[in-house]
Amino acid sequence: MPLYLVRHGETDSNRDRIVQTPDTPLSKRGESQVQQLAQRFASQRIAAVLCSDYWRTQQTAAPLVAKQNCVLQLSPLLRERNFGDLRGRSYLEVGEDFHRPDYLPVNGESHEVFVNRVAEAWQYVLTECQRFDGQVVVITHGLVLREMVKNHLNPADPLVFAQAEFANTSVTTLDWADKKTILGLADASHLAEHTNLGGIA
Repeated sequence: MPLYLVRHGETDSNRDRIVQTPDTPLSKRGESQVQQLAQRFASQRIAAVLCSDYWRTQQTAAPLVAKQNCVLQLSPLLRERNFGDLRGRSYLEVGEDFHRPDYLPVNGESHEVFVNRVAEAWQYVLTECQRFDGQVVVITHGLVLREMVKNHLNPADPLVFAQAEFANTSVTTLDWADKKTILGLADASHLAEHTNLGGIA
């Protein structure tokens, strides 16, 4: 029985490379992607979806929860990194690499604070998985997924991880037994078109 880690569907801000706000909604393409995501799991029994409380992740979860009639549990621990005053600005306008470890966004999270929160989020996932009799899907954000894979899981091939694109609605599948072994990394094969045109957040 696997555990699944999923990135949210596409937003216009992903497409246009704009630092996203908590209330950023899915794009039309993203709405199509999340329907395809729900169909991917149609033959499986999903007991619960653990989800970031941002709007784009809740929208991603909605079709899956409706089809599975399963528990939806929101957690602020699964939110994307808070880039503070950068939110709502284009990458071009920002004009520098705000993902680098030493960048401290005004009114946002440092890289260290973010990494520590992701560690808390991972412990939350492990704890909550014990409560459900059935498969669990975690719906979160690109940077969160990268930190989880990098610091808490066992990538089969570090080079493959380094080159992986966590496309919108991509699914990373873990072995339920140890919740560390990656069986499938950032798989978007359920999408009719699965290229990621936007930023990672």
